[in-house]
Amino acid sequence: MVKAFPISLIHMLLTFQINCQENIYTPKGHLVVAYYIPDEYPDSLRDVFDNAYSLEYPNADLIITYGGYSTTKKFNCHGYAWHVSEGGDYVWIGAGPSGNQEAIYWQDYPEPSYIQIPSAHFPGGKVSYGYNNSHDHSAVVANPLIHGDGWVVSKWGDKVLMRHAYGDNPSWDADSLKFYMLNPKMTGSTNILCNNVQRTYVTDITHMSDATFNWTKGPYLSAVSGGGTHDSQ
Repeated sequence: MVKAFPISLIHMLLTFQINCQENIYTPKGHLVVAYYIPDEYPDSLRDVFDNAYSLEYPNADLIITYGGYSTTKKFNCHGYAWHVSEGGDYVWIGAGPSGNQEAIYWQDYPEPSYIQIPSAHFPGGKVSYGYNNSHDHSAVVANPLIHGDGWVVSKWGDKVLMRHAYGDNPSWDADSLKFYMLNPKMTGSTNILCNNVQRTYVTDITHMSDATFNWTKGPYLSAVSGGGTHDSQ
């Protein structure tokens, strides 16, 4: 039966050339050379791949990309984790002649868009698989309030987009994970705030189409008496 194709054979079925360059940018505006693929697998083949991976990984869940299917060759794991999941176009990152472009997201000088942290972070946290400085696979931390701890979403090569446990994947090592979170910088006046005074703050996050910022009172603001219950300094 075609829908029960072994995953090992599916990996060898098709090859294609990534040759259409597209310049994209990190959240802080640093150039990343990416690639896009203008064509797509036929729907019949997308259906075969979806079913095959579902059978091979019953504890993981397909995530639909478009057209009712999960499989697409229009983006890869790095493209999904660092760009597509943040509202960007479908692209491949870290493939083709440039290679390793995903590293720019945590290395862009002097203020990296992402910083490494000890454990998974949500929302928007990224996960990198690989030894030392080799980043073979990228994923996004799944919302723990919905899925529980230990789940990620990642694109499996040129095939499916999956929600899965860290180690439940075709070939990527879950024993060498690195975790990253967005590293925004805000600038603006630090003078004492008074009633009805408005301040404008500017962020260096300039290239995230779906980015929103929410204010909360942090440890550097404390309530003061004599001017009303909402006064802070």
